[in-house]
Amino acid sequence: MQQLSKTLSSEHLIQGQWQDLFDRPQTFSDLTLIHQRKTGDLFSFVLSCVSNLKPNISPKMFYTMGQELGLAFQIQDDLYDKSGQFTTLGKLASSDDQSKGVLQFLSVSDAVEQISLLKQSISKTLSALDLSNSLLAKLIFGKILTK
Repeated sequence: MQQLSKTLSSEHLIQGQWQDLFDRPQTFSDLTLIHQRKTGDLFSFVLSCVSNLKPNISPKMFYTMGQELGLAFQIQDDLYDKSGQFTTLGKLASSDDQSKGVLQFLSVSDAVEQISLLKQSISKTLSALDLSNSLLAKLIFGKILTK
């Protein structure tokens, strides 16, 4: 419960959401920080719950994987928002403010490359945790991060 409170605090998810709505990031690093506070912290919290099932493994690996997953998810969301269909997005295309998204800092091909690098890192972590063929891996690569 303490970890959930911390995740939702004004220093993490709430601040990230506020910044996403009201701030205009000036650099890709600024945008990354917003995504880490918003989506990365949320995924890190959920994965830290999974880490409780594997007590012999450092929760830091799950935390880092959650941060990478959150960033990859947000970049993917911006790409889908630019070109996606409602059935893929679950919302109308171009409904997000593109002047605040990843495509203001990266080209489409660079954004796709960034997702690829994050996916590789997540895969490597899952492998190190002996979770490559787990339900968690299927959820991450089959539902959260799609092609």
